[in-house]
Amino acid sequence: CKSKDEGGLGIKDVRLFNWALLGKWVWRCMLYPSTMWAKVLQGRYGRIESFSKTSNVDRRDSWWWKDIVWVLQQGNFWLDEKIDRCIGDGTSTRFWEDKWIGGLRLLDVFPRLYSFAFDPLSMVGHNGNWEGSTWLWQVKWRREPFVHEVGSVNSLLEMLQGLQIFSSKQDQWRWICDKDGVFSVKSAYSWLQRSLGGELSYSSDFHLVIKSL
Repeated sequence: CKSKDEGGLGIKDVRLFNWALLGKWVWRCMLYPSTMWAKVLQGRYGRIESFSKTSNVDRRDSWWWKDIVWVLQQGNFWLDEKIDRCIGDGTSTRFWEDKWIGGLRLLDVFPRLYSFAFDPLSMVGHNGNWEGSTWLWQVKWRREPFVHEVGSVNSLLEMLQGLQIFSSKQDQWRWICDKDGVFSVKSAYSWLQRSLGGELSYSSDFHLVIKSL
């Protein structure tokens, strides 16, 4: 339902509101990966920030977890598309697998290069060195690039040119829909309502979350 400002009755779309509530829970998992409960989930299911595009639920998984994954995979992976990384020292952001350059994952842009990267799971800060106060990118490979791959290597280096590492800061997650970069149920629901309201069918398999996070 549209908000009152948009000429509607102001009644919440329960489906989208619950997406936003579950999104808040996912955000907390990503923000605090060192907590015991986050470690338990990662040990069982893998990195939650990459789960939406790389895994499927098992029929033996709890309905609660199935709901989380279901929400992650709805609306063209809405949550995944609106969260990225702000680079600090580069020690906790994966160079190839996380979104940290213009909302893109390098493994998606350069799948061929990813296939022979020296360490596909390496962090951003492991792909370069400091020379004095200047950061120089130095991507490592398992083998020398073939002639037809050199162009892609050069394109990658061009993307990296000008991007800087900040040794005094930590990497952080950023919620794109908020000017402060912090996820909130309100901002998530507002974005969902504007972008996806009325476009997606409701699934009877989705167990609504009624407990506020």
